[in-house]
Amino acid sequence: MQAVCDAQGRYLDISICHPGATSDYLSFFTSPLKHKLEQPGFLAPGLVLFGDSAYVNTQYMVTPFKGVGGGTKDDYNFYQSQVRIRVECSFGMLVHRWGVLRKPMPAQIGLAKTTALVMCLCRLHNYCIDRREGKCGMLNNIPPPTARDQADIELNGGIPLDPSNNHI
Repeated sequence: MQAVCDAQGRYLDISICHPGATSDYLSFFTSPLKHKLEQPGFLAPGLVLFGDSAYVNTQYMVTPFKGVGGGTKDDYNFYQSQVRIRVECSFGMLVHRWGVLRKPMPAQIGLAKTTALVMCLCRLHNYCIDRREGKCGMLNNIPPPTARDQADIELNGGIPLDPSNNHI
């Protein structure tokens, strides 16, 4: 899965087109997003995506400097990585929120259903973020976990969330 997310961790673009061993660059190069980004006017002027060193620096994607040992380029790389880490945090939130992603999917489910499941969970992830931020017009009434939820969390190495915490 290759994804673009915003500062809140919402998934803006998801591509599940290649097996896990495929390089990030090849996955991006063949993705629909790359072709959209190459269209004039797709991104507002001054906006870019932040990619890691697996990508190529272009007019729509900025990447870190290579082989830097200090100075302003090293400073740039540090701050650029702070922006990129948000997508990694999004993956972590997704897996933590939906425990089914913590284990391999059974082979009998199939690739098409697995892809559909992951896409659905990403949409639900975005919905949860919107709800938390009050963008869905709902109250943030999060029910307490059931005994079965608690047991599953503990057995699978999860961390129980405190529903009174506003950062859920």
